[in-house]
Amino acid sequence: MSLPVLSEYRRLGVNRISIGIQSFDDEELKFLSRIHSSRESYKAFYDAREAGFSNISIDLLYALPKQKMTGWHDTLEKGTGLMPEHISAYNLTIENETPLGQLVRSKMVSALPDDDEASFFTYTMEFLREKGYRHYEVSNYAKPGYQSRHNLNYWNHAQYLGFGPSAHSFWGKKRWWNVSDVREYIGYLHDERLPIEDSEELSFRQLLDEMIMLGLRTGFLDLDRVDDACGTYMIEKARSYIEELRLQKLITQENNVLRLTDRGFLYCDEIAKRLSLLY
Repeated sequence: MSLPVLSEYRRLGVNRISIGIQSFDDEELKFLSRIHSSRESYKAFYDAREAGFSNISIDLLYALPKQKMTGWHDTLEKGTGLMPEHISAYNLTIENETPLGQLVRSKMVSALPDDDEASFFTYTMEFLREKGYRHYEVSNYAKPGYQSRHNLNYWNHAQYLGFGPSAHSFWGKKRWWNVSDVREYIGYLHDERLPIEDSEELSFRQLLDEMIMLGLRTGFLDLDRVDDACGTYMIEKARSYIEELRLQKLITQENNVLRLTDRGFLYCDEIAKRLSLLY
């Protein structure tokens, strides 16, 4: 994205931008079939600063096949050296229908073992914490005051309205999403119709599962809030499992709020699933 385009976005009121850098290693970028180079990543970041953006997030990717911790350390050093306000650090997810997924299925490439992925995740938490970034969601880190408000709203299972093609909305127990085609979207508005492609009414089970899963992704779960929203009695039903988690040092508990430890983050999905199954 060029400096003039970035400047125009800023002039129009856009005040936060996310740059999908992924890696500062050109060989890794080539392996991931990315169309940019590390040099272009630097330019995009500096252009965004020059355009007036004081709130920039960068996306980084780890646990690539054959990736060494030294290489990931180098990417983290270069990423934090840019001093972005926000960093999203994701572990590689291999989708079956992608070129990488086909390479894995054909055994030409092997995914990293789970223990190695866990080591990358733990190292990332420790490294970014030392650099002054707060770990406020499984894959997201921010300087104080720069957490993504959109993401926090989503993970807190709060209501939101989306505007624009493909935008999603959530209100009460209903979720809906807009048509993706820009011309079709404009046509709906021109005809004074809502540009909704489809919708769904969430069941009790879906609401409960989402509240537990999304809450734990931010590192804590308020059991009172879940009970109030879903009309459940989680605190009593989950008492023995919560004690088990506490003894394993996967969580800490203050009143009826559960907080994941660093080790607990490694088991976030499993803990959410087990808690949901108690109902």
